[in-house]
Amino acid sequence: MYKIPITIAIAEDNRFALRACLNKLSGFKDFVISMTAFNGQELLANIYKEPTDLILMDIQMPGMDGIDATALIKQKYSHLKVLMLTTFDDDENIF
Repeated sequence: MYKIPITIAIAEDNRFALRACLNKLSGFKDFVISMTAFNGQELLANIYKEPTDLILMDIQMPGMDGIDATALIKQKYSHLKVLMLTTFDDDENIF
């Protein structure tokens, strides 16, 4: 039985964290990376170019952060799922 892969976009400004995500996801044949972006602005400028099912979104990025980018993406592309990524461990930043 053929499974359609899940396409994932990643918005992450930390190159080490981005590389780690790409390395981890590369081991799964059911996931395909549709694009990567350094911040929310770059993601919004390019998200329409490739089919995408899920966005892995860093919260804190330069330019446009993940919170603002997610709000704009959900307005225009309500079908996209967004999973927020963070290294914050305090409730104020997480909520």
